[in-house]
Amino acid sequence: MSVKLYYDQVSSGAANYIAAHIGGLQFDGIEVDREEHKLKATGEDYYAINPKGNVPFMELPDGTKLAENTATLAYIAKHSPKDVGPRDGNDFLKLLNALGFITSELHSAGLGVFFGPSLTENGKVRAKENAKAKIQKFVKVFLDNGKRKYILDRLTVADIYAYIILSWAPYVNVELSPEAQRYYDNIREQPEIRDAHKKLAEA
Repeated sequence: MSVKLYYDQVSSGAANYIAAHIGGLQFDGIEVDREEHKLKATGEDYYAINPKGNVPFMELPDGTKLAENTATLAYIAKHSPKDVGPRDGNDFLKLLNALGFITSELHSAGLGVFFGPSLTENGKVRAKENAKAKIQKFVKVFLDNGKRKYILDRLTVADIYAYIILSWAPYVNVELSPEAQRYYDNIREQPEIRDAHKKLAEA
C-alpha cells in the first residue's frame, strides 16, 4: 500500500509532489481543487478527508495523517529510495530546522501573506517589504549570503520547498534579490526539477 499525497499544482503541495517524485517515493497523487474544496477527479468533499482543507495532506499506509509541510517533507526525506535529504542524525535536525524556518517565515509570514482574503493596499506595501526582509534573512542564514547553492550540501526537500515559495514572488510583485534569484534559478534548472515539473503537469 502506497502513501496518499493530496496536492495542487502551485501551492506548497506541489513541493511535496516534486520532492516525492524526485525521491522515487511510491505514492498515489490526488489533486485537490482548493477553491471548491473538492477532489478534481471525483468531486468528493475534501473537508471530509482533511478538515483543515489545506494541502499538502498525506495519509501513510498505516493510517497516520500528516497535514504540515515540516512533517510531510521530513517523511519524504526519510522514506524515499533516492536521496532527497538526510534521514537521521544532526543533518536531519538541520533539515527540520530549515523546514521550520521556510514554513514560518518564507511561507506563512512571508509570501503567503499575499494570498489572504483581507489584505488592503496599504497592507500590501507593508507585506512586500516584510517578504523581502524574510527572503534576505533566509539568504543570510541558510545560504551564507548567497555563497551556497543549496541549504545543505546538495538538493533536498528543503530547497524544493523554498523554491516553490519563491516562485510566487513575481505573481505578488515582490522582486527577489540577486542572491535569492540566483538560488531560485539554479534549482529551477536542475534536470530532476524539470522532469518533476513535467510529471506534475501531466498528472
